[in-house]
Amino acid sequence: MNLRSLSVFVTYSQVAVFQASLENPFNFWTSSHVDQGFAWRAGSASFQTIEEGGTHAIDVVVDADAAEISSEATRVIEVPFEVPDDGAVLIGSISEEVSISIRPGSYALRFEYIPSKDGSDPTIRLVFIPSGEAKFQIVRVDSKLRPPDQLVVTADPAI
Repeated sequence: MNLRSLSVFVTYSQVAVFQASLENPFNFWTSSHVDQGFAWRAGSASFQTIEEGGTHAIDVVVDADAAEISSEATRVIEVPFEVPDDGAVLIGSISEEVSISIRPGSYALRFEYIPSKDGSDPTIRLVFIPSGEAKFQIVRVDSKLRPPDQLVVTADPAI
């Protein structure tokens, strides 16, 4: 299991994971996307944070076949994610992006949101689990999410 810790300044309540080569990598959010806490299209996954902005600690876990979900996570969402052949992935928000390299392939990308406590920054765990059959699912719902019966699994690029 590989672990990398980052610090990213989040704006507009979103953190995104996307293929570095993707043109217009951020997603346009509809009200349904906001209700479910994520907006997804091939090569780009955007997740809604609980705090609107500020520094967030981000832990990236790769090759975690059996990584347990943090008991402190109040919001957990999982989506499919394809890492391109060059392995180049960016993680960030509108104001800041950080580049990482991951072994190419198909993954289930799990977003875990751990609220701040004792004045610390909120923590986001991004867990890349090798998978040929990743699903869209909201694993843990907090009080601010209102997921629809049928998840919206397509988004348009934000231009």
